Amino acid sequence: MMNNWTVSKRITAGFAILSLITISVGFVGYIGLRMIRARAEELVRDNMPSALILGQVKDNLSRGYANIETLIRTPDESKKKRPPLTTPDFAASFE
Repeated sequence: MMNNWTVSKRITAGFAILSLITISVGFVGYIGLRMIRARAEELVRDNMPSALILGQVKDNLSRGYANIETLIRTPDESKKKRPPLTTPDFAASFE
């Protein structure tokens, strides 16, 4: 069948086939990127607030340990400062 085709028809057919393959690969890649974007948005929406709160808890624990260590290591009672008894309300920062 292709033996009767001229060189220009063969080149055109080859170019058309390669164009269709390129468009197909591009379409599949585009669909894949949309799925990745949707998953990334879900991760940010669902997991980042809890990760932020856990980071704040870690920071507060570190500050508490540092305050306790300072109180223990300070020999002079008059130089010891009493840390504040209240902690900031971090839940209010997410409203």
